[in-house]
Amino acid sequence: MADLKALEAYANYFYHMLKIWSKPLPEVYNPQDVADYFNCRPHIVGLRLLE
Repeated sequence: MADLKALEAYANYFYHMLKIWSKPLPEVYNPQDVADYFNCRPHIVGLRLLE
């Protein structure tokens, strides 16, 4: 039973992360949304710094 709960927790985690990764950059500036967007995409910040 504990294994099923662990699998459910992992599935929920991956589902939540996929929702965050698939969310586009917000059109309206909201500091929390922008921070969430760039926290999941550090490679974008690095590429912008190199430009």
